[in-house]
Amino acid sequence: MSQLSFRTLPMRLHMRLSNRSSHLSVTSLVLWASLVAGCKSDEPTGQRGMPTAATGASGAAGATGATGATGATGAVEAGELPEAPEVAAMRAKVEQFAPAELSADLSGLPPEELEVLEELVEAAELLDPIFDRQAWAGYVAHRKQLAADQSELGKLKLAYFDIMRGPWDRQEHEQPFAVEGERPKGAGFYPEDLSEADFDAYVQAHPEQKDALESLTTVVKREGDALVAVPYSKEYAQWLEPAAQKLEAAAAKTKDKSLA
Repeated sequence: MSQLSFRTLPMRLHMRLSNRSSHLSVTSLVLWASLVAGCKSDEPTGQRGMPTAATGASGAAGATGATGATGATGAVEAGELPEAPEVAAMRAKVEQFAPAELSADLSGLPPEELEVLEELVEAAELLDPIFDRQAWAGYVAHRKQLAADQSELGKLKLAYFDIMRGPWDRQEHEQPFAVEGERPKGAGFYPEDLSEADFDAYVQAHPEQKDALESLTTVVKREGDALVAVPYSKEYAQWLEPAAQKLEAAAAKTKDKSLA
């Protein structure tokens, strides 16, 4: 039986893949996601980054798994000292989740359609790094910092960071568990020190920038005292451009008119 394993999609599927016209665009990813939704799985699965399955960041279940970061279940053997309360609490958070692999029987697909599906999967995986940066501008640097901590608590924090897609607990109203401070209200789309009131005041004072600054496909940044809107096509070009190429390649290979 031919099978292909899938990773869950980032949550922002409405993202524009490029600033040029593409004859396949995001529709292919949505169709692919529909296929994934029909896959067989032994565990319940949920939306990317949401607390129903530990599929993790960029396949976090494969990178660390729900318990793989520690290689232990937390049970205390006879004669061992109980672990520190902070370690036990973090382990309990991690062990709420179980890795779940999504798969599908693809034996009925012809070889050329398998190639199309591979292109779509690879395009979808290229959106993972974008989601990470949209979730929090400090995501990448902070994950590296956590990965450098080889203590038991550090490994558990990294595992839970991958499950939560960041250092704030989605199950506990975004309470921080691996960082100081609250989750930025603007996530990775706005400067962390920019308040909603300051943003509104700036837009009111610069109406010519309103459409760009409020666009759903731009990231707002500071340049001195000014706010500038950077299109996704520029900010995330290193991932969007190859993703668009893979979607176009899939469109060229498939005989399914709905994907063309």
